[in-house]
Amino acid sequence: MKNTRVILVLLGLCLFHSCDLYQSAGCTNTAACNYNQDSLQDDGTCILPTGCNNWCEGDVSEIMELDSCDSCRVENSEDWNLSCTGCMESCAPNFDASASITGDCDYTGIYGTVEHVILYTGNWVSLGGIFLEYTSPIDSI
Repeated sequence: MKNTRVILVLLGLCLFHSCDLYQSAGCTNTAACNYNQDSLQDDGTCILPTGCNNWCEGDVSEIMELDSCDSCRVENSEDWNLSCTGCMESCAPNFDASASITGDCDYTGIYGTVEHVILYTGNWVSLGGIFLEYTSPIDSI
């Protein structure tokens, strides 16, 4: 009976002590790309997501960043800053009151048979007037 107790105590110590051998070390940060729910000890290998879309290695999407309009987009894509770019000249037909970045303004009008189109890019020199350039498609007498 005494031997049985010794064996049980030794077996219990062995099982209790061996638990430390099976404790896995890994990333314990739940926000990390490589979070391991089975890890009981953080080993400093956590890899945090990148960009405003929380991109992780292996994701099918691209890393996205916030543009000047606070929109999460692929950096330097064709829609970068698109949501807040527009014509900021109030006299233009395509004036956009919500724009915070100057975009193109279209001044289009038809007068008789002459069509005038001006693209304003925010770089006019203010000389007190608007300068129109007219090129005739056919010069005839």
